[in-house]
Amino acid sequence: MLNSFCYASFKSRGPLGFLYGKKRVFGLCACPRYGGPSELYELGTLDETTVDPIVKKRLDQWLLFLESAEKKGWLQGEGFVEKRLSSGLGYAGCPDRFYYCEKRLITIDIKTGIKTPGTHLQTAAYEILEREYLLSQKKQVRESLRFCVYLKDDSFELVEHKDVFDSANFRSLLNVYNYKKKWSLY
Repeated sequence: MLNSFCYASFKSRGPLGFLYGKKRVFGLCACPRYGGPSELYELGTLDETTVDPIVKKRLDQWLLFLESAEKKGWLQGEGFVEKRLSSGLGYAGCPDRFYYCEKRLITIDIKTGIKTPGTHLQTAAYEILEREYLLSQKKQVRESLRFCVYLKDDSFELVEHKDVFDSANFRSLLNVYNYKKKWSLY
């Protein structure tokens, strides 16, 4: 699965991101090695002076979303980001945020681009990964919600993914992919 957090300028500026030590890290949220600006901010380790102005605008909108969600009491429990691997289905993912509290699982994906139908399948895939992990920890999920937060320079939009067939559709696509790979049909 590909994340759409990396900005690129095709004029003179080149790829945009932020500095982590001497390395330039791209995107807003997920970065398997270093974390992204949103994650580092939440951990209290982000030097905001190193964040590219374009990324900073989106980071500010993410923080407004978190503030709004907190006021509404919407995000309960600890939010976390971890890479997950599905040994049974043979795929991995690094979702942007999960919140788990009182048998309620909330999956959040952060997007900075346009809306696409694939985001429904992406959040479904992340939900499957997290359910597998929680089951391995002997935790139950009574309710599960999936969302994308679309960040613009001056606003954010929260979109819920409610289609009950998203998980089945993702599994079907994964099965076709694995079949084609097994039989070298690419």
